[in-house]
Amino acid sequence: MRYATVISLLSLTLLGCGGRSFPLGGDGAPTGSDGGPVPLQDGAPPTPAADLGLPASGCIIAIRVDNCCTQPEPALVQQVAQDPCLVPYPYKSIPKACSDKWPEMCQYVDCAFGQPPTRVVKAVPGGDCVWADECTDKGDCVLARDARQCCACAEPYPRSLLQKDTCLVDLNTYPPADCTEECAQVLCEACPPPPSFECVQEQPYRVCRVVYEQ
Repeated sequence: MRYATVISLLSLTLLGCGGRSFPLGGDGAPTGSDGGPVPLQDGAPPTPAADLGLPASGCIIAIRVDNCCTQPEPALVQQVAQDPCLVPYPYKSIPKACSDKWPEMCQYVDCAFGQPPTRVVKAVPGGDCVWADECTDKGDCVLARDARQCCACAEPYPRSLLQKDTCLVDLNTYPPADCTEECAQVLCEACPPPPSFECVQEQPYRVCRVVYEQ
């Protein structure tokens, strides 16, 4: 099937989020240079953010799916609500209307979809969204599990994300049932002991990472 290889690669890379958004970043709703709301492009009526499982405003991580080789990017909630081919990252499926827009060359390309450089974005003056530090020190990081991923084990996450994503839980908390509905029949091996972690500099951002003993 045309594009099948690339679609499969993208689906595997982004699998595990159950079609739900991962509401990262968002340090307030950005405004235009005149202090008012940022206008939507092309005047198209937006899909209500709540219908997409998004916050009412602010910034999130999104990815374009109307081409076969794209990378996650910071985006305004309003932009995602307006553009059906700019979707919250991570996600699970590609709308057919978007894959139909892929260039002819996509059938010949195997794309490696990378991870975002940081899991946090923020708004800046002028209405733009940019990547941001995950932490300033170790206290801003916490071990947690992403319950959308079957057999997920403890990993370091920005503490701020646990306040925004109910499917991202610390090791002593049970996630909501709808986060794990696709994993009910999966047999998982025991997780290794929780890893050590720190807030480290990975140019140009500070991020929460596992620390391996030398």
